[in-house]
Amino acid sequence: MKGESMHFAAFRIILITLIGAPSAASADPPPESQQDVIQLEEVVVTATRLPAPRSQVAASFTVIEAEEIARSGAADLGELLRAVPALDVTRSGGRGGVCTVAIRGAASEQTLVLLDGVELNDPLAPGRGFDFSTLDLEGVRRIEIVRGPQSSLYGADAIGGVVHVITEAAGEPGLELSAEAGSRESWRGGARWNSRLGPLRLMLSAGAAGGAGISAAGSAHGNSEPDGYQAREAALKLVASPAPWTGLELALRYSSGREELDNFGGALGDDPNHRGERERLAGRLEARLDPFAGRWEQRLALSLADQRREYRNPVDAEHPLEFSASRFAARSIKAEWLQTWRPAPWQSLLAGVEWEEQRGDSRSSGLTAWGPYESVFGERRMRTRSLFAQEQLLAGPIFATAGLRRDLHGQAPAALTWRLTGGLDLGGGGALLKCSYGTGYKAPSLYQLYSDYGNLDLRSERSRGWDCGLDLRTEAVSWTAAYFHNRFEDLIDYDPGSFRYANTRSAWSRGVEIGMAAVLGSRLSLRGGFTAQETEDRESGLPLLRRPVLKTEAGLDWRARRDLRLRLDWRYLGPREDLDFGAWPARRIELGGAALLDASAELRLAESLRLSLRADNLLDRPYEEILGYGAPGRRFTLGLRYRL
Repeated sequence: MKGESMHFAAFRIILITLIGAPSAASADPPPESQQDVIQLEEVVVTATRLPAPRSQVAASFTVIEAEEIARSGAADLGELLRAVPALDVTRSGGRGGVCTVAIRGAASEQTLVLLDGVELNDPLAPGRGFDFSTLDLEGVRRIEIVRGPQSSLYGADAIGGVVHVITEAAGEPGLELSAEAGSRESWRGGARWNSRLGPLRLMLSAGAAGGAGISAAGSAHGNSEPDGYQAREAALKLVASPAPWTGLELALRYSSGREELDNFGGALGDDPNHRGERERLAGRLEARLDPFAGRWEQRLALSLADQRREYRNPVDAEHPLEFSASRFAARSIKAEWLQTWRPAPWQSLLAGVEWEEQRGDSRSSGLTAWGPYESVFGERRMRTRSLFAQEQLLAGPIFATAGLRRDLHGQAPAALTWRLTGGLDLGGGGALLKCSYGTGYKAPSLYQLYSDYGNLDLRSERSRGWDCGLDLRTEAVSWTAAYFHNRFEDLIDYDPGSFRYANTRSAWSRGVEIGMAAVLGSRLSLRGGFTAQETEDRESGLPLLRRPVLKTEAGLDWRARRDLRLRLDWRYLGPREDLDFGAWPARRIELGGAALLDASAELRLAESLRLSLRADNLLDRPYEEILGYGAPGRRFTLGLRYRL
């Protein structure tokens, strides 16, 4: 695949053709009426770590608001992100199975996940990744996704991009209750309460979900034992603004879950008593001081994320000589001091100092056909000290940012990253030409450094990437189109020759991403997205695994009458390659594409009561996102939402 293939050249032609068609700067569906479309300019926070109007942000981003989250019917964060351009979502089985998200061809472990500013990536996961199935959406107000290297602002793990989940704290006072029941004994329930008392705003939310599930190992391979799941979450967010020049914000979120697992995907993978349990507590306290009315603002923040995972697989009739047990405990602590200067209306300066510690320990034991084993990973720590600065400039129709960051690690070489972005306003904020270029890095994880397969000589993974695109919004349509190109160096992988981790690989990705949204009259709205990408492992010359070449989404919202709303969502996941470990040596195999159709209806029974009916995979199409692992077939869900 060296050089540019003919089909990828065709994708570029498609991009040029679509420059004249509507698409969207975000995956958000259009508001319900033309009057709603003409609104104050959307503000984006994650792309610059400062509130900035969309017309002054040159990064490629998507914003998903609360209304779209509710209408999507998504049960967790991973399910919601499937429709976002340039994001590849894979899940090992049904709900409760591990779910990962890769951005623009980068590895899933190179996606940084934030919850109200708290980093959720698991320090004890081999690549310090995040399981997107573990974050419920109850109480979530908006989600911002920024694509491309973001290490100059966020440090390690932001090679591919950032997914930032922001919870509610300013909703209308009152109590909202929701309940769902559906196929395979699935159920969900949630409650959210908002309150305001003078300068104090409070949000409390709680939710739970469960179900019988499907066989994670895949019914197509002769497996029939369903793998159920249970999940619970509770959250608190408190915002206090006693004076215009000061503020305090506290965010806490606790989650736990239990999942039934299979030993592996494919034939004979079923296991009737393999269980996993998890807990996570994430919190952030931030104080803001702004004594000069926006000219000089300071923010002090302290973040904490505690995570625990346990897995148990006792002896059973089908596996009489095999058992295993393991426990993983990890903690991340971060302290931040950020200062913002605005010496002129056209200039903003951001500078920050961060200190972070990641630590964890684990213990595993069991019995296999080769005998008993035990592995103890004593507590290890990794500390990082960081300095970063960013300048934003606005000169008439031109806007730009420049950022620089230095990270000092105790266990890895220091990293210097930078990012430049620039944009040109072609028409009063309605048409924007945007480009960005930046570098990223990912430090080795605790597991890659200190486990039985660890290597203290590992270097950090590095990346550099650029994109250019056009962003257009009018009263009725909005769209975005961008071309991106990334290179990844010193990628860390397990080396079977040395039996330990090593910097063995490099890769590249490039592609086109397009999004659109349009309002057609007062009742009908359309949305869609298109992603075409090529990837290559530079050592083998082969495509990277589990990255589809094509991905397409389309949706329609129709307000049939004042109290009835209908929705159709169609998505196509193109073919991609995976490894078949049923052969020795493992061989590549192509997973076929899949076209899936979802439908839903929402009926307003009263001003504060709504009834919904949703059908997922309406055509009952079989497909696999990971070789050997099952995917849900047709599912029906009935839901109620009531606001007091």
